[in-house]
Amino acid sequence: MVKQAREYLKELDLTALQNLGESKFAYWLDERTEELRRRFPEGAKGNWGAARKAINLFLENVLYDRFLSKEYRLDALEGVLEIPLDRQVAEGLGKERPSKIPVRWRQEIC
Repeated sequence: MVKQAREYLKELDLTALQNLGESKFAYWLDERTEELRRRFPEGAKGNWGAARKAINLFLENVLYDRFLSKEYRLDALEGVLEIPLDRQVAEGLGKERPSKIPVRWRQEIC
């Protein structure tokens, strides 16, 4: 899975992000997630969460790289990028603001 994600992300066209608004970005992100999910090996093809997390982590790294961010004008997307939510993030949120965590999550992580 990691190999397919890396290969996919190397090919990702960042110029498409230059002038996207919030609603178009959401659509772009959903489309890329589906593309990557379909590239995963047979046993992992349905893993939407892994595909979304890989793309989100990649976009976060691109945004924080000042050269790439400037080149592709990605600073405009900072407010719409998703936080890759996994167990570690959920546990951190649970410690920070347990009352803001949905009840079903609290049963799992708190």
